[in-house]
Amino acid sequence: MRTAWGWLAGEAAILAAAAAVKAVAIAQLGDHPLLQPAGGLDSEWYVALASRVAAGDWMLAGAFDGGAFPVSPLYVYVLAVVLGVSGGSLLAARVVQAVLPPAAQTLPLDRGFGCAPVLFVPFR
Repeated sequence: MRTAWGWLAGEAAILAAAAAVKAVAIAQLGDHPLLQPAGGLDSEWYVALASRVAAGDWMLAGAFDGGAFPVSPLYVYVLAVVLGVSGGSLLAARVVQAVLPPAAQTLPLDRGFGCAPVLFVPFR
């Protein structure tokens, strides 16, 4: 039992350190030109499409001239929810992007490991 708690405490420390690094990166690089949704970068597409979805255009009618999604549609809809809830805040989107991956890593996965963290499962 002490070993399981040791793993969980170790993982919690690693994830807390990763969250701290991400928080510092968001604080220091938030205004960097390459992180702004402009200039034809992918982020411009995602924010534009997510803003349309948040405004009620769930099917993105006419956004692609009848073609397929040129970007990941799931991310567009998740970003639309974040933008809708936060009032269009890109800072909120960055915070969610920083928090979700470490939070997902903490979910237990029972594949013969008992309560092994997801973090270590891909390396077996």
